[in-house]
Amino acid sequence: MELADLQKNWNEFGKRDPLWAILTDPAKQGNRWSSDEFFQTGRREITALLAHLHSLSIAPPTGRALDFGCGVGRLTQALAMHFNSVTGIDIAPSMLELAERYNAHGPRCSYLLNEENNLHIFAEDTFAFVYSNYTLQHMPPEHATRYITEFIRVLRPGGIAVFQLPSATVRTAREHIKAALPPRLLHLARRVRHGTRTDGPTMETHVMAREVVEGLLTASGAQVIHVLHNPRHDRRWTSLLYYAAKPALDHSPAI
Repeated sequence: MELADLQKNWNEFGKRDPLWAILTDPAKQGNRWSSDEFFQTGRREITALLAHLHSLSIAPPTGRALDFGCGVGRLTQALAMHFNSVTGIDIAPSMLELAERYNAHGPRCSYLLNEENNLHIFAEDTFAFVYSNYTLQHMPPEHATRYITEFIRVLRPGGIAVFQLPSATVRTAREHIKAALPPRLLHLARRVRHGTRTDGPTMETHVMAREVVEGLLTASGAQVIHVLHNPRHDRRWTSLLYYAAKPALDHSPAI
């Protein structure tokens, strides 16, 4: 899937059922999320995330944060309660239009459209904290790989990046049957599974092996400080949260 196709899909989700597309609770499909309940999930998620960092004896850095794949700003606004400012980026204009409409934090939250498979709109060492959840999994690995390396580039020294990716598929009997289907029928099955018409947007899920992700982080100059299994994710996948740090600059005098 090319980025243009990815953008087309998510822009359409943003027009049809944006909150459900971000948090796919079956009971909320059909625009049944209330905005208050939806944004409360973001506040709970960020509070738990920062508490977990403290439990690891890691003090979250202060300053500017990046919400990658921000959608309508569910996590951007939650991060704004803990950081000086937060930038949310997304590939879907329709999602960003809603993010601006929902924004309750004024200039502390800003939103940008990014249509490239990089983060060149930001200079190196820009952010103290980078967070991404339920975003990288929806794009082919060649794009996710590029973004992961970019997370580390835009982190300032001493900054922390936390992001989610499934590492493996847990196949049920139904999934084994689907795996044997011809690609054309499998594509149709995916559309039906996500409750869309055959001419509507599709929501794909991709995996990346843990050793591949950790290798990317190390090659990018980051230290992998923690990997957490996420049991709340869809049980069809083994979902992991990666915690990585960009080493602080050593200002020790040369000997």
